Amino acid sequence: NEMADPMHEPFNGQNEFNRWNTVNYEGNASYWHWNGSVGHNAAGSAMLNGSNTYTLVQDLFASPEAYLADVDLLVTPNLALPFANNLNVSFWYAYSTQSSTTTDVTEQLRVYASSNCGQTWLLRETLEGGDLVTAGVRSAGYTPAGDEWREASFTLPSSFAGSQVRLKFEFTSSLASNDLFIDDINIGASNVGIAEVGLNGNLGLMPNPATNHLTVMVDLAGSDKGTLTFMDMTGRTIHTEAVQAGVQEMQFDLEKMGLSRGVYLVQLKHANGQRTGRLVVR
Repeated sequence: NEMADPMHEPFNGQNEFNRWNTVNYEGNASYWHWNGSVGHNAAGSAMLNGSNTYTLVQDLFASPEAYLADVDLLVTPNLALPFANNLNVSFWYAYSTQSSTTTDVTEQLRVYASSNCGQTWLLRETLEGGDLVTAGVRSAGYTPAGDEWREASFTLPSSFAGSQVRLKFEFTSSLASNDLFIDDINIGASNVGIAEVGLNGNLGLMPNPATNHLTVMVDLAGSDKGTLTFMDMTGRTIHTEAVQAGVQEMQFDLEKMGLSRGVYLVQLKHANGQRTGRLVVR
């Protein structure tokens, strides 16, 4: 099957999902399938029941090979994409983890692109830790709420123009895996010809690693307001602060905020997109 530009996949029905290719390397109970009751804007999404991997961890008779590095793929059909300076790819996802221990949250979602029908792949996006977790710590089989969806985006260079383009969503489970949902995948030409940083604004953390004081440089990409959020690696919100138009620099006292030694995610979100940075506190 082939899909022509512009691509928009809302996964509204089983037939739409069936055009996609799925790979369950281990042949186990954790795999990509269509969920008709959960979605970003409307019912229907691609779901990976990663909580089934976690269930195997509790099984005393299951071997470690049954749940360590459990990899599942969701692959588009061939895409016919036009020539453009930048092709913008975006999608919405929702995910929670089952562990509040940061070192246990090692699952990853990687997105690859291919211009030769899957013979070779180029890594374009990696979501892990707080970048991946949108719904905090939840028990198995959770249903994401409307505000627990997050958008991710990246660009494809003009070399990806053609009729043999594919995208691959690769999820690697961990000991704390839960269910992952993906919806509203879009591919379209970006006529402005600027980089993703310009589209989504910019975020700078100085110094990094930091000790007591942190300076955050922000760019709202033309938005009139935004939100700056500090999260731990499980996605739990520690501090949130509003960002007004015209603000370029913000100062923070990490000790007063309660940020002890560790790794944190700092997310700048506004109407035109979002940026996330990793902060190390020593």
